[in-house]
Amino acid sequence: MKHLSVLGLALSVGAFVACNNGEEPTPPAGGEGGDGGNEGACATDGNGTVTIEVTGLPPGVDGRVEVKRRDSLQAVTETATLMDQGAGTYVVTAMRVTDDDPIVRTVYKPTVWEGLFCLEPDVGHTVTVEYEAIPSSNKLWTSNLRGFASAQLGASGDADPSVVGDAPIGKDVAFDRDGNLWSLGATLAEKMLVRIPAQNLAASGNNTFDREIDVPQIECIPALKSMAFDRDGNLWLGACGGNILEIPAAALAGSGDATAGTVISGVSDSADLAFDAAGNLWVATGDAILRYDAGRLAASTSDGADLTLTPRDAEDSRDLGTTGLAFDAEGDLWGFDFGSNSIFELGAPDLEGTGSQTVTSRVSFVVGVLSLLDRGAFDEGGGLWISYATDQIARLSPAQLGESSGTGDPVAPELIVTSDALDSGLRVAFFPAPEALPLYHTALSGRKPL
Repeated sequence: MKHLSVLGLALSVGAFVACNNGEEPTPPAGGEGGDGGNEGACATDGNGTVTIEVTGLPPGVDGRVEVKRRDSLQAVTETATLMDQGAGTYVVTAMRVTDDDPIVRTVYKPTVWEGLFCLEPDVGHTVTVEYEAIPSSNKLWTSNLRGFASAQLGASGDADPSVVGDAPIGKDVAFDRDGNLWSLGATLAEKMLVRIPAQNLAASGNNTFDREIDVPQIECIPALKSMAFDRDGNLWLGACGGNILEIPAAALAGSGDATAGTVISGVSDSADLAFDAAGNLWVATGDAILRYDAGRLAASTSDGADLTLTPRDAEDSRDLGTTGLAFDAEGDLWGFDFGSNSIFELGAPDLEGTGSQTVTSRVSFVVGVLSLLDRGAFDEGGGLWISYATDQIARLSPAQLGESSGTGDPVAPELIVTSDALDSGLRVAFFPAPEALPLYHTALSGRKPL
Protein backbone atom coordinates (compact mmCIF):
# COMPACT_ATOMS: atom_id res chain seq x y z
CA MET A 1 0.00 0.00 0.00
CA LYS A 2 1.25 3.47 -0.87
CA HIS A 3 1.25 6.37 1.60
CA LEU A 4 0.73 9.67 -0.19
CA SER A 5 0.56 13.25 0.95
CA VAL A 6 -1.57 15.87 -0.70
CA LEU A 7 1.53 17.78 -1.86
CA GLY A 8 1.96 17.53 -5.60
CA LEU A 9 -1.32 15.72 -6.14
CA ALA A 10 -3.84 18.56 -5.95
CA LEU A 11 -5.32 19.58 -9.28
CA SER A 12 -7.73 22.31 -10.24
CA VAL A 13 -11.37 21.60 -11.00
CA GLY A 14 -10.62 22.53 -14.61
CA ALA A 15 -8.01 19.82 -14.75
CA PHE A 16 -10.59 17.42 -13.32
CA VAL A 17 -12.94 18.15 -16.21
CA ALA A 18 -10.15 17.81 -18.77
CA CYS A 19 -9.06 14.51 -17.27
CA ASN A 20 -12.59 13.17 -17.50
CA ASN A 21 -12.56 14.02 -21.21
CA GLY A 22 -16.32 14.06 -21.28
CA GLU A 23 -16.76 10.70 -19.62
CA GLU A 24 -19.31 10.23 -16.88
CA PRO A 25 -17.36 8.83 -13.90
CA THR A 26 -18.86 6.03 -11.84
CA PRO A 27 -20.66 7.70 -8.92
CA PRO A 28 -20.26 6.45 -5.38
CA ALA A 29 -22.46 3.58 -4.23
CA GLY A 30 -23.63 3.62 -0.65
CA GLY A 31 -22.26 7.12 -0.11
CA GLU A 32 -22.77 8.99 3.10
CA GLY A 33 -22.26 12.56 4.31
CA GLY A 34 -22.73 15.88 2.49
CA ASP A 35 -23.53 16.59 -1.15
CA GLY A 36 -20.00 17.24 -2.43
CA GLY A 37 -20.61 20.95 -2.92
CA ASN A 38 -21.94 22.18 0.41
CA GLU A 39 -19.95 21.29 3.52
CA GLY A 40 -23.06 21.67 5.69
CA ALA A 41 -22.43 20.24 9.18
CA CYS A 42 -19.21 18.51 8.08
CA ALA A 43 -16.18 19.84 10.02
CA THR A 44 -13.51 21.59 7.97
CA ASP A 45 -10.75 22.00 10.58
CA GLY A 46 -8.02 19.44 11.19
CA ASN A 47 -6.83 16.46 9.17
CA GLY A 48 -7.76 12.84 8.68
CA THR A 49 -6.74 9.85 6.57
CA VAL A 50 -8.40 8.48 3.42
CA THR A 51 -7.66 4.93 2.27
CA ILE A 52 -8.50 3.91 -1.29
CA GLU A 53 -8.69 0.16 -1.85
CA VAL A 54 -8.58 -0.76 -5.55
CA THR A 55 -9.55 -4.36 -6.32
CA GLY A 56 -10.31 -6.53 -9.35
CA LEU A 57 -7.55 -5.40 -11.73
CA PRO A 58 -4.82 -7.72 -13.01
CA PRO A 59 -1.14 -6.84 -12.49
CA GLY A 60 0.01 -4.05 -14.80
CA VAL A 61 -3.41 -2.42 -15.20
CA ASP A 62 -3.82 0.86 -13.31
CA GLY A 63 -7.13 2.11 -11.99
CA ARG A 64 -8.50 5.61 -12.67
CA VAL A 65 -9.72 6.90 -9.34
CA GLU A 66 -10.19 10.55 -8.40
CA VAL A 67 -10.57 11.96 -4.90
CA LYS A 68 -12.20 15.40 -4.86
CA ARG A 69 -12.56 17.90 -2.00
CA ARG A 70 -13.73 21.43 -2.79
CA ASP A 71 -11.45 22.70 -5.58
CA SER A 72 -8.72 20.07 -5.28
CA LEU A 73 -8.38 16.69 -6.93
CA GLN A 74 -6.09 13.75 -6.33
CA ALA A 75 -5.53 10.91 -8.79
CA VAL A 76 -5.08 7.36 -7.50
CA THR A 77 -4.18 4.34 -9.65
CA GLU A 78 -3.83 1.59 -7.02
CA THR A 79 -4.52 0.89 -3.36
CA ALA A 80 -3.18 3.85 -1.39
CA THR A 81 -3.48 5.70 1.91
CA LEU A 82 -3.70 9.48 1.61
CA MET A 83 -2.26 11.01 4.76
CA ASP A 84 -2.99 14.40 6.33
CA GLN A 85 -6.12 15.12 4.33
CA GLY A 86 -8.10 18.20 5.30
CA ALA A 87 -11.40 17.50 7.02
CA GLY A 88 -14.54 18.08 4.97
CA THR A 89 -16.79 16.52 2.35
CA TYR A 90 -15.14 14.20 -0.20
CA VAL A 91 -16.35 12.60 -3.40
CA VAL A 92 -14.48 9.62 -4.84
CA THR A 93 -15.24 8.62 -8.43
CA ALA A 94 -13.69 6.10 -10.81
CA MET A 95 -13.56 5.53 -14.56
CA ARG A 96 -13.21 2.49 -16.74
CA VAL A 97 -9.81 1.19 -17.73
CA THR A 98 -8.51 -1.33 -20.26
CA ASP A 99 -5.56 -3.67 -20.47
CA ASP A 100 -3.20 -4.05 -23.43
CA ASP A 101 -3.98 -6.79 -25.93
CA PRO A 102 -2.77 -7.37 -29.51
CA ILE A 103 -6.29 -8.23 -30.73
CA VAL A 104 -8.97 -6.73 -28.47
CA ARG A 105 -8.73 -5.25 -24.97
CA THR A 106 -10.57 -6.11 -21.77
CA VAL A 107 -12.67 -3.28 -20.33
CA TYR A 108 -12.90 -3.05 -16.54
CA LYS A 109 -15.88 -1.23 -15.05
CA PRO A 110 -15.66 0.20 -11.50
CA THR A 111 -18.08 0.35 -8.60
CA VAL A 112 -17.23 2.84 -5.84
CA TRP A 113 -18.37 2.01 -2.30
CA GLU A 114 -18.71 4.69 0.39
CA GLY A 115 -17.27 7.28 -1.97
CA LEU A 116 -19.32 10.25 -0.73
CA PHE A 117 -18.40 10.99 2.88
CA CYS A 118 -17.52 13.52 5.56
CA LEU A 119 -13.93 13.15 6.75
CA GLU A 120 -13.70 14.05 10.42
CA PRO A 121 -10.52 15.32 12.10
CA ASP A 122 -8.18 12.57 13.35
CA VAL A 123 -10.40 9.89 11.78
CA GLY A 124 -9.78 7.53 8.86
CA HIS A 125 -12.21 6.60 6.09
CA THR A 126 -11.88 3.72 3.61
CA VAL A 127 -13.30 3.77 0.10
CA THR A 128 -13.41 0.52 -1.90
CA VAL A 129 -13.23 0.66 -5.71
CA GLU A 130 -14.19 -2.71 -7.20
CA TYR A 131 -13.29 -3.26 -10.86
CA GLU A 132 -14.93 -6.00 -12.88
CA ALA A 133 -14.37 -7.04 -16.50
CA ILE A 134 -17.24 -6.33 -18.89
CA PRO A 135 -18.06 -9.83 -20.21
CA SER A 136 -18.44 -8.85 -23.86
CA SER A 137 -14.95 -7.31 -24.01
CA ASN A 138 -11.75 -9.13 -25.04
CA LYS A 139 -13.68 -11.12 -27.65
CA LEU A 140 -14.47 -11.17 -31.35
CA TRP A 141 -18.22 -11.51 -31.91
CA THR A 142 -19.99 -12.81 -35.00
CA SER A 143 -23.53 -12.07 -36.14
CA ASN A 144 -24.63 -15.60 -35.23
CA LEU A 145 -23.73 -14.75 -31.63
CA ARG A 146 -20.45 -16.58 -31.23
CA GLY A 147 -17.78 -15.04 -29.03
CA PHE A 148 -14.10 -15.94 -29.52
CA ALA A 149 -11.74 -14.84 -26.74
CA SER A 150 -8.67 -12.92 -27.85
CA ALA A 151 -6.44 -15.77 -26.71
CA GLN A 152 -8.13 -18.01 -29.31
CA LEU A 153 -7.26 -15.66 -32.16
CA GLY A 154 -3.47 -15.67 -32.08
CA ALA A 155 -2.85 -18.54 -34.49
CA SER A 156 -4.54 -20.51 -37.25
CA GLY A 157 -6.38 -23.68 -36.34
CA ASP A 158 -9.59 -25.09 -34.93
CA ALA A 159 -11.26 -23.26 -32.06
CA ASP A 160 -14.48 -23.61 -30.13
CA PRO A 161 -15.96 -20.22 -29.25
CA SER A 162 -15.87 -19.34 -25.57
CA VAL A 163 -19.50 -18.19 -25.83
CA VAL A 164 -22.16 -19.86 -27.98
CA GLY A 165 -25.22 -17.64 -27.89
CA ASP A 166 -28.75 -18.90 -28.42
CA ALA A 167 -30.74 -15.69 -28.87
CA PRO A 168 -32.24 -15.06 -32.34
CA ILE A 169 -30.45 -12.05 -33.78
CA GLY A 170 -30.21 -10.65 -37.29
CA LYS A 171 -27.40 -10.04 -39.73
CA ASP A 172 -25.90 -6.89 -38.21
CA VAL A 173 -24.39 -6.29 -34.76
CA ALA A 174 -23.25 -3.13 -33.00
CA PHE A 175 -22.00 -2.47 -29.47
CA ASP A 176 -22.86 0.50 -27.29
CA ARG A 177 -20.45 2.10 -24.80
CA ASP A 178 -21.39 -0.34 -22.04
CA GLY A 179 -20.66 -3.44 -24.10
CA ASN A 180 -24.30 -4.31 -24.71
CA LEU A 181 -24.87 -5.98 -28.07
CA TRP A 182 -27.55 -4.54 -30.36
CA SER A 183 -28.87 -6.40 -33.36
CA LEU A 184 -31.80 -6.68 -35.75
CA GLY A 185 -34.61 -9.09 -35.02
CA ALA A 186 -33.85 -12.33 -36.82
CA THR A 187 -37.40 -12.90 -38.10
CA LEU A 188 -40.79 -11.19 -38.13
CA ALA A 189 -41.44 -12.88 -34.80
CA GLU A 190 -38.92 -10.57 -33.11
CA LYS A 191 -38.97 -6.82 -32.72
CA MET A 192 -36.97 -4.75 -35.22
CA LEU A 193 -34.23 -3.97 -32.70
CA VAL A 194 -33.05 -6.17 -29.86
CA ARG A 195 -30.42 -5.73 -27.15
CA ILE A 196 -28.50 -8.39 -25.26
CA PRO A 197 -26.99 -6.89 -22.10
CA ALA A 198 -23.27 -7.36 -21.58
CA GLN A 199 -23.80 -9.53 -18.51
CA ASN A 200 -25.81 -11.98 -20.63
CA LEU A 201 -22.75 -12.50 -22.83
CA ALA A 202 -20.57 -13.88 -20.05
CA ALA A 203 -21.27 -17.52 -20.94
CA SER A 204 -23.23 -19.72 -23.30
CA GLY A 205 -26.97 -19.79 -22.72
CA ASN A 206 -29.01 -17.12 -20.93
CA ASN A 207 -28.36 -14.73 -23.83
CA THR A 208 -31.86 -13.30 -23.68
CA PHE A 209 -32.86 -9.80 -24.74
CA ASP A 210 -33.51 -7.10 -22.16
CA ARG A 211 -34.76 -4.53 -24.70
CA GLU A 212 -36.94 -4.99 -27.77
CA ILE A 213 -37.89 -2.00 -29.92
CA ASP A 214 -40.10 -1.44 -32.94
CA VAL A 215 -40.05 1.61 -35.23
CA PRO A 216 -43.64 2.08 -36.49
CA GLN A 217 -42.48 4.51 -39.19
CA ILE A 218 -40.95 1.54 -41.01
CA GLU A 219 -43.82 -0.29 -42.69
CA CYS A 220 -42.08 -2.29 -45.43
CA ILE A 221 -40.31 -5.65 -45.38
CA PRO A 222 -37.52 -6.58 -44.83
CA ALA A 223 -37.55 -3.67 -42.41
CA LEU A 224 -33.86 -3.19 -41.57
CA LYS A 225 -30.60 -3.81 -43.40
CA SER A 226 -27.85 -2.15 -41.36
CA MET A 227 -27.09 -0.19 -38.20
CA ALA A 228 -24.41 2.04 -36.67
CA PHE A 229 -24.06 4.20 -33.55
CA ASP A 230 -22.98 7.81 -33.93
CA ARG A 231 -20.62 9.45 -31.45
CA ASP A 232 -23.50 10.60 -29.23
CA GLY A 233 -25.06 7.16 -28.89
CA ASN A 234 -27.90 7.64 -31.37
CA LEU A 235 -28.53 4.50 -33.41
CA TRP A 236 -28.85 4.91 -37.19
CA LEU A 237 -30.73 2.32 -39.22
CA GLY A 238 -30.61 1.52 -42.90
CA ALA A 239 -34.20 0.59 -43.71
CA CYS A 240 -36.30 -0.61 -46.61
CA GLY A 241 -38.07 2.01 -48.69
CA GLY A 242 -34.90 4.00 -49.32
CA ASN A 243 -34.74 5.51 -45.83
CA ILE A 244 -32.08 5.93 -43.15
CA LEU A 245 -33.48 6.66 -39.70
CA GLU A 246 -31.88 7.96 -36.52
CA ILE A 247 -33.21 6.54 -33.25
CA PRO A 248 -32.24 9.00 -30.48
CA ALA A 249 -30.21 7.58 -27.59
CA ALA A 250 -33.02 8.41 -25.17
CA ALA A 251 -35.42 6.21 -27.16
CA LEU A 252 -33.09 3.23 -26.64
CA ALA A 253 -33.42 3.36 -22.85
CA GLY A 254 -36.25 0.83 -22.73
CA SER A 255 -38.44 -1.52 -24.74
CA GLY A 256 -41.39 -0.37 -26.82
CA ASP A 257 -42.01 1.73 -29.90
CA ALA A 258 -39.44 4.35 -30.90
CA THR A 259 -39.86 7.38 -33.12
CA ALA A 260 -37.04 8.38 -35.44
CA GLY A 261 -35.53 11.81 -34.98
CA THR A 262 -33.86 12.35 -38.35
CA VAL A 263 -34.93 10.57 -41.55
CA ILE A 264 -32.79 10.64 -44.69
CA SER A 265 -34.90 9.54 -47.65
CA GLY A 266 -34.24 8.80 -51.28
CA VAL A 267 -31.31 6.41 -50.71
CA SER A 268 -31.49 3.58 -53.24
CA ASP A 269 -29.97 1.08 -50.82
CA SER A 270 -28.25 1.12 -47.43
CA ALA A 271 -26.26 -2.09 -47.31
CA ASP A 272 -24.02 -0.66 -44.59
CA LEU A 273 -23.54 2.48 -42.49
CA ALA A 274 -20.42 3.94 -40.87
CA PHE A 275 -19.38 7.16 -39.14
CA ASP A 276 -16.00 8.87 -39.51
CA ALA A 277 -14.14 10.75 -36.78
CA ALA A 278 -15.81 14.03 -37.78
CA GLY A 279 -19.29 12.55 -37.33
CA ASN A 280 -20.12 12.33 -41.04
CA LEU A 281 -22.40 9.47 -42.06
CA TRP A 282 -21.22 7.12 -44.83
CA VAL A 283 -23.58 4.78 -46.67
CA ALA A 284 -22.73 1.80 -48.86
CA THR A 285 -25.37 1.44 -51.56
CA GLY A 286 -23.88 -1.35 -53.63
CA ASP A 287 -23.12 0.88 -56.63
CA ALA A 288 -21.71 3.87 -54.76
CA ILE A 289 -20.60 5.23 -51.40
CA LEU A 290 -22.44 8.28 -50.05
CA ARG A 291 -21.35 10.86 -47.46
CA TYR A 292 -23.85 12.95 -45.49
CA ASP A 293 -22.04 15.66 -43.55
CA ALA A 294 -22.42 15.84 -39.78
CA GLY A 295 -23.92 19.32 -39.91
CA ARG A 296 -26.92 18.01 -41.87
CA LEU A 297 -27.79 15.09 -39.61
CA ALA A 298 -29.91 17.05 -37.14
CA ALA A 299 -32.77 17.52 -39.63
CA SER A 300 -34.62 15.19 -41.97
CA THR A 301 -33.85 15.56 -45.67
CA SER A 302 -34.55 14.13 -49.08
CA ASP A 303 -31.67 16.03 -50.67
CA GLY A 304 -28.79 14.09 -52.14
CA ALA A 305 -25.52 13.22 -50.42
CA ASP A 306 -22.73 15.75 -50.03
CA LEU A 307 -20.33 13.33 -51.74
CA THR A 308 -21.04 10.37 -54.00
CA LEU A 309 -18.06 8.12 -54.73
CA THR A 310 -17.76 5.44 -57.38
CA PRO A 311 -14.73 3.33 -56.37
CA ARG A 312 -12.48 1.93 -59.09
CA ASP A 313 -10.12 -1.01 -58.76
CA ALA A 314 -6.43 -0.10 -58.50
CA GLU A 315 -5.32 -3.08 -60.58
CA ASP A 316 -8.02 -3.80 -63.17
CA SER A 317 -9.66 -0.36 -63.62
CA ARG A 318 -13.10 -1.85 -63.00
CA ASP A 319 -15.80 -0.23 -60.91
CA LEU A 320 -16.16 -1.77 -57.45
CA GLY A 321 -19.39 -2.55 -55.67
CA THR A 322 -19.69 -1.77 -51.96
CA THR A 323 -21.78 -3.76 -49.49
CA GLY A 324 -19.69 -3.10 -46.36
CA LEU A 325 -17.67 -0.24 -44.84
CA ALA A 326 -15.04 0.20 -42.11
CA PHE A 327 -12.66 3.01 -41.17
CA ASP A 328 -9.09 2.29 -40.09
CA ALA A 329 -6.98 4.16 -37.54
CA GLU A 330 -5.62 6.56 -40.18
CA GLY A 331 -9.07 7.64 -41.32
CA ASP A 332 -8.93 5.66 -44.57
CA LEU A 333 -12.18 4.01 -45.65
CA TRP A 334 -12.24 0.31 -46.49
CA GLY A 335 -14.94 -1.13 -48.70
CA PHE A 336 -16.14 -4.72 -49.02
CA ASP A 337 -18.08 -6.21 -51.91
CA PHE A 338 -20.00 -9.42 -51.32
CA GLY A 339 -20.53 -10.08 -55.03
CA SER A 340 -16.91 -10.00 -56.18
CA ASN A 341 -15.17 -10.88 -52.88
CA SER A 342 -13.26 -7.61 -53.21
CA ILE A 343 -11.70 -5.53 -50.45
CA PHE A 344 -10.40 -2.04 -51.20
CA GLU A 345 -9.06 1.08 -49.46
CA LEU A 346 -9.93 4.69 -50.23
CA GLY A 347 -7.38 7.14 -48.84
CA ALA A 348 -8.54 9.85 -46.44
CA PRO A 349 -7.73 12.69 -48.92
CA ASP A 350 -10.15 11.16 -51.44
CA LEU A 351 -12.98 11.40 -48.90
CA GLU A 352 -12.95 15.19 -48.59
CA GLY A 353 -14.57 16.37 -51.81
CA THR A 354 -18.16 17.10 -52.76
CA GLY A 355 -20.38 16.19 -55.67
CA SER A 356 -20.01 12.98 -57.68
CA GLN A 357 -16.54 11.54 -58.17
CA THR A 358 -14.88 8.40 -59.43
CA VAL A 359 -11.91 7.54 -57.24
CA THR A 360 -9.24 4.90 -57.74
CA SER A 361 -8.65 2.77 -54.68
CA ARG A 362 -5.30 2.99 -52.93
CA VAL A 363 -5.30 -0.79 -52.40
CA SER A 364 -7.60 -3.47 -53.80
CA PHE A 365 -7.58 -7.27 -53.87
CA VAL A 366 -9.90 -10.26 -53.78
CA VAL A 367 -10.07 -13.06 -51.24
CA GLY A 368 -10.76 -16.73 -51.98
CA VAL A 369 -13.71 -17.75 -54.12
CA LEU A 370 -15.20 -19.75 -51.21
CA SER A 371 -15.37 -16.65 -49.05
CA LEU A 372 -18.78 -15.10 -48.48
CA LEU A 373 -17.45 -11.66 -47.67
CA ASP A 374 -19.23 -9.16 -45.47
CA ARG A 375 -18.05 -6.12 -43.52
CA GLY A 376 -14.72 -6.48 -41.68
CA ALA A 377 -13.46 -5.30 -38.29
CA PHE A 378 -10.01 -3.96 -37.42
CA ASP A 379 -8.17 -5.23 -34.35
CA GLU A 380 -5.70 -3.49 -32.03
CA GLY A 381 -2.74 -4.54 -34.19
CA GLY A 382 -4.18 -3.09 -37.40
CA GLY A 383 -5.21 -6.47 -38.78
CA LEU A 384 -8.56 -6.86 -40.55
CA TRP A 385 -10.90 -9.70 -39.58
CA ILE A 386 -13.47 -11.04 -42.03
CA SER A 387 -15.89 -13.89 -42.39
CA TYR A 388 -14.08 -16.33 -44.68
CA ALA A 389 -15.31 -19.75 -45.78
CA THR A 390 -18.49 -21.31 -44.36
CA ASP A 391 -16.91 -22.34 -41.05
CA GLN A 392 -14.07 -19.82 -40.85
CA ILE A 393 -13.12 -16.33 -39.75
CA ALA A 394 -9.79 -14.92 -40.89
CA ARG A 395 -7.28 -12.10 -40.30
CA LEU A 396 -5.55 -10.12 -43.02
CA SER A 397 -2.29 -8.73 -41.67
CA PRO A 398 -1.29 -5.05 -41.98
CA ALA A 399 1.31 -6.10 -44.55
CA GLN A 400 -1.34 -7.83 -46.65
CA LEU A 401 -3.50 -4.72 -46.45
CA GLY A 402 -0.71 -2.67 -48.00
CA GLU A 403 -0.51 -4.50 -51.34
CA SER A 404 -2.89 -4.77 -54.29
CA SER A 405 -3.37 -7.83 -56.46
CA GLY A 406 -5.48 -8.68 -59.49
CA THR A 407 -8.63 -10.74 -59.59
CA GLY A 408 -6.65 -13.77 -60.75
CA ASP A 409 -4.41 -13.67 -57.68
CA PRO A 410 -6.65 -13.94 -54.60
CA VAL A 411 -5.11 -13.18 -51.21
CA ALA A 412 -5.08 -15.93 -48.59
CA PRO A 413 -5.38 -14.45 -45.07
CA GLU A 414 -2.36 -14.93 -42.83
CA LEU A 415 -4.50 -16.44 -40.06
CA ILE A 416 -7.63 -18.59 -40.34
CA VAL A 417 -9.73 -19.81 -37.40
CA THR A 418 -12.04 -22.74 -38.11
CA SER A 419 -15.10 -23.70 -36.07
CA ASP A 420 -18.23 -25.77 -36.61
CA ALA A 421 -20.08 -23.06 -34.67
CA LEU A 422 -19.69 -20.57 -37.53
CA ASP A 423 -21.97 -19.95 -40.50
CA SER A 424 -21.33 -18.28 -43.83
CA GLY A 425 -21.48 -14.57 -44.63
CA LEU A 426 -21.21 -13.39 -41.02
CA ARG A 427 -20.42 -9.95 -39.74
CA VAL A 428 -17.72 -9.59 -37.11
CA ALA A 429 -17.31 -6.99 -34.37
CA PHE A 430 -15.09 -6.23 -31.40
CA PHE A 431 -15.85 -4.67 -28.04
CA PRO A 432 -14.11 -2.38 -27.44
CA ALA A 433 -12.94 -1.08 -30.78
CA PRO A 434 -9.26 -0.09 -31.13
CA GLU A 435 -8.60 3.29 -29.56
CA ALA A 436 -8.11 5.28 -32.78
CA LEU A 437 -11.22 4.07 -34.58
CA PRO A 438 -14.27 6.38 -34.94
CA LEU A 439 -16.66 4.01 -33.17
CA TYR A 440 -18.95 4.85 -30.26
CA HIS A 441 -17.30 2.36 -27.89
CA THR A 442 -13.70 3.42 -28.49
CA ALA A 443 -11.43 5.59 -26.30
CA LEU A 444 -10.37 8.12 -28.91
CA SER A 445 -8.76 11.22 -27.40
CA GLY A 446 -11.07 14.23 -27.39
CA ARG A 447 -14.23 12.13 -27.52
CA LYS A 448 -16.16 10.20 -24.91
CA PRO A 449 -13.73 7.58 -23.65
CA LEU A 450 -14.60 4.23 -22.25
